[in-house]
Amino acid sequence: MTETLRKTVDLTDEVDDEQQIATGALLVPNRVDTQGDFFRPEAIRAIAHDYMDRLQRGEAELKFMHAVGAGGKLSLVENRVLDEPETIGDTEHAAGTWVVSVKAHDATVWQAFKRGLFGGFSIGGEIESGETLAPAELPRDVGVPPEHPDGAPIQRIDDATLHEFSAVDEPAVPRARVE
Repeated sequence: MTETLRKTVDLTDEVDDEQQIATGALLVPNRVDTQGDFFRPEAIRAIAHDYMDRLQRGEAELKFMHAVGAGGKLSLVENRVLDEPETIGDTEHAAGTWVVSVKAHDATVWQAFKRGLFGGFSIGGEIESGETLAPAELPRDVGVPPEHPDGAPIQRIDDATLHEFSAVDEPAVPRARVE
């Protein structure tokens, strides 16, 4: 099973004006997003490790709006999956959350982050494996947002290959809001 994967989350939990670094969640475990998908912590960890390996080998990249390569204007300076819950900015993130920090190397890009033009991060890639579940089949620890249509199926993503993550204007993961 291979299908296109694109997920977004709001930025940012924390900004460092002096260093021009923005930090936020990239994937949040056990929470259904606005596209009807969720990830377990172990899947997030495997996907995060694979992405970083692929990025270092030149097989993945950072982009703006899933279209334009970041080039030298943006770099990944932190890539981690939380082992324990952690507060970043004003947001409490669960263990298993994938947190990234990006550094802007361009004043215009940094201003776009500060003004909210880049309001979040979004992943792009392919789903390798997962399972579609009826809402009644969801594990009890999986949160479903109230805007999810009643009775609509939900997909657990077990594995994915990410080709990129982007700074975007409109994220899709409700639990990672701009502070």
